[in-house]
Amino acid sequence: MRVPDAYRAGMGGGGYATVIAVVLVGALVPISVADVRSRIVPDPIVVPAIALAILAGMLMDGGLGWGAPVGALAGAGVLLLPALLRPDAMGMGDVKLAGLIGACLGVTAGIAAIVVGLGTGACFGLVLARRGRARPRDVFIPLAPFLAVGALLVLSVTVV
Repeated sequence: MRVPDAYRAGMGGGGYATVIAVVLVGALVPISVADVRSRIVPDPIVVPAIALAILAGMLMDGGLGWGAPVGALAGAGVLLLPALLRPDAMGMGDVKLAGLIGACLGVTAGIAAIVVGLGTGACFGLVLARRGRARPRDVFIPLAPFLAVGALLVLSVTVV
């Protein structure tokens, strides 16, 4: 069963969808706040959340489902190369957060959430740059809140 299908199947009686939604939302809020305040995605929140999402995905999604670990790798993989190329612009915390989103939403929905978050953040950054007459490369915006927006939008679409 694919992850979005698991959401639809589990919404009536809780189960996998509820666990994943609680893990994802419960981690996204404090991670976003921390990133805005200190430009850090805290490992003590994101790493256990990834582990819990993978465990829940493997045990609750019909037993030994590989959607969560593959989603985590795919999500992290999307941001790994940019983080390695421009460590001053994106940190490994953002990569781990993308892995959490992939673990919770699966490969397809996770990548869609990351793309939505990156697009939202890029639009916000361009608006800030134009208002302040700065180059887009010189404007810092925390990425975690925008990845959270993308994840929550995709989560809400897959649940409905």
